[in-house]
Amino acid sequence: METLEQLYRTVYSSNLSPKENHIAWISKIREALYSRVPSEEFYLPSFDALFLHWKRSYWVSRVWVQAYCENVQYPSLTDFGWKLEIDGQLDVIWDSPENLQNVINNIKLWTAGCNCLKSDCNSKICGCKKINMACGPGCKCGSSCKNKNINSQVCNTEETEENTAETVASTQVLYNSESDASDIGDDTMDGSVFFELQNVDDDDLENIIFNFQYQHLA
Repeated sequence: METLEQLYRTVYSSNLSPKENHIAWISKIREALYSRVPSEEFYLPSFDALFLHWKRSYWVSRVWVQAYCENVQYPSLTDFGWKLEIDGQLDVIWDSPENLQNVINNIKLWTAGCNCLKSDCNSKICGCKKINMACGPGCKCGSSCKNKNINSQVCNTEETEENTAETVASTQVLYNSESDASDIGDDTMDGSVFFELQNVDDDDLENIIFNFQYQHLA
């Protein structure tokens, strides 16, 4: 594959809507990444995870929109990305069971590691190299390993200091912008932005997420 368009055409179906084709495309890429990326930190966030996150955000907006009401009605948390455990504890649903299980399996595989005591892990003899995985903390290989995760290497000190300075400068600009924004009259904070989401259902929420992803991938 040379372009994203060619990749998209491999999963495109005329029987599906644009949104359904987009979801299928993202899911296909994520599925392929499970066997290609060195660790779960490189995985593409799933559509399910994003959808659950937006549902929790929508729950917050449903509560905030009632800020001027005397009696606030709280929507059921279990309908908006949370689950109630047997012991009564409320937990966040981070992703679909299938996606979470894939991550767990990958972590087990990554932490189990290879047994390359003498080789440099640069051939298919290495169990990690054989399945295109970077050697991890559970591996028995030593300093001669050539299959390390490049993100685990120590970065250059000068670059780190430079990035830190840039971050501080950006934070200062953001802080000043927020201070300027606070000078605007209170009448702008009438909660109207939340009223626009008051009657959004699951289908509308999926469309919002699809449009958001499409704009950022275009």
